[in-house]
Amino acid sequence: MSILRRLRHFIVAPLIAAMTFLSMPLGVAQAGLVGSEAIVAAETNAANRQAVDAFLQRQDVRDQLQTMGVDPAEAGKRVAALSDAEVAKIAGTLPADPAGEGALGILVGAVIIVAVVLLITDVLGLTSVYPFTRPIR
Repeated sequence: MSILRRLRHFIVAPLIAAMTFLSMPLGVAQAGLVGSEAIVAAETNAANRQAVDAFLQRQDVRDQLQTMGVDPAEAGKRVAALSDAEVAKIAGTLPADPAGEGALGILVGAVIIVAVVLLITDVLGLTSVYPFTRPIR
């Protein structure tokens, strides 16, 4: 009978320990609704990161980075370390600032502004640049 009693103790003791461990409260699960703003924000952040990564993968951008002495792989690591707000700010300016462009747009804008200013001064009678205008005076 003592062998049966020892066998019982050998089986019962681990079972008691296992049942005690399994019945312990490990944490409280909380359920809640996920707002559509959180989902949209996550999707927007992912899209912004993809846009910046795609921009850095362009050959003209890589060439420009190398011309400036920046390793494109290092630039990629730095972009990966940026916060979501910083990536969103960069991604918002990407369509307006393609690599190697922008100077022509500034030049054309300056020429148009100068032409309009000269036209206004011509109409006011301060200058005589355009022959097709008549001064107001």
